[in-house]
Amino acid sequence: DAIKQILVEGQEINFCNQHSVHWTHPYAWEGRGTLHTSGCGIFALCHAAQWLTGKAQDPCQWADFSCCHGGRGDDGTDRPALLSALQETGEASRLGFRYAFDGLRNDLDTLQTFLLEKRGVSLCNLRRGHIVCLVDARVLDGQVQLLAIDSASESASERVRDHVCEVL
Repeated sequence: DAIKQILVEGQEINFCNQHSVHWTHPYAWEGRGTLHTSGCGIFALCHAAQWLTGKAQDPCQWADFSCCHGGRGDDGTDRPALLSALQETGEASRLGFRYAFDGLRNDLDTLQTFLLEKRGVSLCNLRRGHIVCLVDARVLDGQVQLLAIDSASESASERVRDHVCEVL
């Protein structure tokens, strides 16, 4: 299935499964790419917006927006460029968030505090070239754990599996 409704922390989310071959909508860079091959940032945006507003989003609409506004880069979504375009056009507020043009900050302590205090969500690279939506955090046995909604379900990948504590 391309989209499956799931329940996460009591919230219904239309989970966009990037592995589905049905994601044929173009998300092109130099003529190549679809949501299936390159759409993790768009799916993360849709997950974030639904988490914040309760309203499901159309990934195809946001892929088109991203391409038209400089948010599509050579390896997928250029997160700061997409978020900047959303903020500048007023679409960010409609999606339930704001962007302070600090997308490359890389401050883990600030991110953890932000999520622990339930001040919002974050689009974050799980690894280089793969964006997920972080929606919550908890402290368990003195360790901060972040809850990610991951369209490509890479939790078993050797690149990140040693950092995964639990899969829902």
